Amino acid sequence: CLVLLFEWMQGFVLLNNKDYEQAIGETEKAFKYSRKISSVYAQAINYIRLTECYLETGDLPKAVEMCNSAEKICEKNKFFYWKTVHSLRKIEIRLLDEKISLRMIIRELIALLKYIRDHNLFILEIEVYEMIVQIYKHLKSDKKAKLYFTHYKEKLLEACTGLPERDKQM
Repeated sequence: CLVLLFEWMQGFVLLNNKDYEQAIGETEKAFKYSRKISSVYAQAINYIRLTECYLETGDLPKAVEMCNSAEKICEKNKFFYWKTVHSLRKIEIRLLDEKISLRMIIRELIALLKYIRDHNLFILEIEVYEMIVQIYKHLKSDKKAKLYFTHYKEKLLEACTGLPERDKQM
């Protein structure tokens, strides 16, 4: 299990540092180990992380493949948090389609937002606000973009409440 955790963390750090090719390699190692020890939960996480990596490298077919695999595992095993993360990644994939209805995507994000708020998933809440603001700005709906940007700022401030000043600056 420590090997899995190490490989997963390595992949996560590399992903956050935008070293996508190496992140793919480390996450694939973690994925292989998760299969070896039959950790379906870890497999779901790794599929989602691989989706993120492939999205960033522009390998859309591979991103879709990983996303679909994550969806099956999350649905079958009722991994609600990871299903929510998966839903956001699926929306990111769909946003790459120039013909997609952005209003429909906004409705989906707002519906997801209710679940996210009800379950206090503040990091995902911040991410959803970012996506909604960007879509409304793209649609030139400045009033709505400003409203959701206000929610975004409020959530960030709430998340920083009680943190030492040094950590708030990060």
